[in-house]
Amino acid sequence: MVLIEEAESSVHDLELNKMSVDTALQNVENIIKDRDRLQEWATWLQGALHESKKKIRFLIEEKDKLKADLSTTECDVAKFSKRITQLEKVNAQRDGLLDKIGQLEEVTKTLKSENLSLKVNTEEAVKVGVEDFRSQFEFTSNYENLQAFFINYGAQQVLTEVKELHPNLDFSTIEADYPTPKEVKDGVGQPPADRAEGPADQPPADDA
Repeated sequence: MVLIEEAESSVHDLELNKMSVDTALQNVENIIKDRDRLQEWATWLQGALHESKKKIRFLIEEKDKLKADLSTTECDVAKFSKRITQLEKVNAQRDGLLDKIGQLEEVTKTLKSENLSLKVNTEEAVKVGVEDFRSQFEFTSNYENLQAFFINYGAQQVLTEVKELHPNLDFSTIEADYPTPKEVKDGVGQPPADRAEGPADQPPADDA
């Protein structure tokens, strides 16, 4: 009986040992599986790290480019700001000039209006003066002298131009016929009060 019990106890122990070995083997298999999974993770992490490094290098390059672009942009902004300031000054000057031009236009309009009024008044005064002169001139003592004055003056002007074109010709005979006119005075253009008194529509009486 004792031997049987011992044998059963030994079998039981063997079964327990077998179970322990099975458990240990299962644990080893699990560890191997975990190692394989860890290796896969390690490989994936290495690839991800490599890609991350590439992305980091790309981002660094992009950052450097952006810095360069930013520097260029800042220079452009400074130039544009300077140009804008200059344009603002030019616009201010232009506005000032436009204001002055507007003022000058108003002054010009006023002057034109005044000039037109003065012109009308002057034309009226000249017209009245000419009419008065014409109505009185034929009664002056130098009417014929004034007529001869303008004839001789015109002839002398023509002779001067002809003598310049033909300096070798003799024009003394013609010049004798049209002497150089002298200034005509003695009542020409004088107001009627300076003439002999008489009716306005009659010539002055002879002194004889």
